[in-house]
Amino acid sequence: MKILITTSSGGHFTLAEAIAEDYPDDKVVIVNSKKNEKTKYVLPKIREVGKPLWISPIKLIKNFLGSIKILKKENPDLIINTGTALGFFISLLGKLSGKEIVGVEPNDRLLPSKGIKIVSWFADEIWLPQKELKIFYKKGKVVGFKFPKRMYKARKYDLKKIGLNPNKKTLLVTTGTWGSREILDCVVRLINLQKLEKYNIIINTGKISPAEVKKRITNKKQKAYITDFIKDFYSIVKSSDLVITRAGITPYELLELKKKIIIIPMEKSVDNHQIKTAEKLSKKMEAEIILEKNLNLRVMKEMIMKVLK
Repeated sequence: MKILITTSSGGHFTLAEAIAEDYPDDKVVIVNSKKNEKTKYVLPKIREVGKPLWISPIKLIKNFLGSIKILKKENPDLIINTGTALGFFISLLGKLSGKEIVGVEPNDRLLPSKGIKIVSWFADEIWLPQKELKIFYKKGKVVGFKFPKRMYKARKYDLKKIGLNPNKKTLLVTTGTWGSREILDCVVRLINLQKLEKYNIIINTGKISPAEVKKRITNKKQKAYITDFIKDFYSIVKSSDLVITRAGITPYELLELKKKIIIIPMEKSVDNHQIKTAEKLSKKMEAEIILEKNLNLRVMKEMIMKVLK
């Protein structure tokens, strides 16, 4: 039995990775929006968060033709869509050619995602991470959260490798795939005011330039590592005493790893799902919430001090 999994970057890929681990390696083919060691095929995205549904007719056509080519070459028995528009044509064309189709809601969803809601119209089954979603899908099946094995196997990172002091408490700031100027601005200003010197600081800037953030830091005494991508993310998490994060998939991983977190949900997320996720997780774990409208230096400083006391 050959399985084809369609995915994208960030949490969608870690979900695809976790699902793939349930099957023999030689039976799984991953289709992604960008190439990596586990991706066999790359297709262009036909939708970006916060942008019109179809980015351009050219990418739409390339995705459609690429989907036909992949299906013809691989001839999978089962197609698993992890909630990205990238896999829409492969899923639909696969269904029309008699393949079994499964849609998977991402770990952070409390309400249906648009991508899987559309796929559910013709899918054979929809896998759900949380029981709250069951009322939205007639073919829904609660399978629980899925995380890749490397998350559990990861060991603490050697902070000396990135110029940090292993004897200090470590604050990890991760701003999501798109980054957050509001969060980064608060952290940088606290650093410059010498309010965080007793901590190591690790900042994942997302799509915001690390050089831009480094340039704004004038306090040279602060031990900080700033990057737009953390390769050994789970190892860094395990070495951190507190994580400041958005309310996407990361908090669920932190919940599983029993980490202390401050969640700053994105106010303009689809269906307001980030705020709902943050509220749910704050009741389940040692988590604090700061709404974007309340985010300022005083609030962030007091929250960090409260959690790391």
